[in-house]
Amino acid sequence: MRRQLGSSNLNFVVTGRGSLLYGTSTKSFGCNTPLDHTDLRNEGIEASLLPIDCITIKRDQLLSVAEIQLGLEWTRCLKSGATVFVEGLFEGQVWANTGGNHMTMTKSSDLGMVGFVFGAGIAR
Repeated sequence: MRRQLGSSNLNFVVTGRGSLLYGTSTKSFGCNTPLDHTDLRNEGIEASLLPIDCITIKRDQLLSVAEIQLGLEWTRCLKSGATVFVEGLFEGQVWANTGGNHMTMTKSSDLGMVGFVFGAGIAR
């Protein structure tokens, strides 16, 4: 959605979109490092009953992604009919059911990201 700000060449821009991603995820435990029974318990496997040093789990998985962008865009029409634009936007994304961010040690299975986008171009 674009809304012109007054009679200027500036526009307020809001964009949102979503995706569904389907595929197979693979997790390996203990194949290159010592087997951690806590990780296996988190996957629903009672590791003390397994006389193995390495285990691989494959699952079909569906991930959902939601994105939003908002910011300002400057446009100008050229004599040739083309439009020049420059934009600065804030972007946020949520990837649901990705397995979580293990660096933060949270139990959430979602991953969120935020950042800024700068773009420029010519549209015909």
